[in-house]
Amino acid sequence: MFSRPFAATLLAASFAVIAGGVHAQAVPPASPVVIPPNKCVKPEYPGKLASSQKFTAFNKDFNAYGACIQKYVDDTKLIVNAAATAANGAVEEFNKFAADIKAQDEAAKN
Repeated sequence: MFSRPFAATLLAASFAVIAGGVHAQAVPPASPVVIPPNKCVKPEYPGKLASSQKFTAFNKDFNAYGACIQKYVDDTKLIVNAAATAANGAVEEFNKFAADIKAQDEAAKN
């Protein structure tokens, strides 16, 4: 059976998770994830007076640069979405745990 102060503390902690996350952690946080910058190569603009051949080459490089940036953005979104899913799962796990303890505490009162 849990004491009332413990149940009140647990309930307050539950609201803290819902409101914005747990600030105190039982285990030290893992090293931060570092997202490397993109390695896409920007093409050099040939200028208004460049030959048709140079503009054709620039357009090809420009399209490759755009595709590289799009792949980088897509890959980075996968990382962000995976982190958000993990964080949301942890919050749900804690909230369920807190609700279970609260239910056990309420049942013990009766």
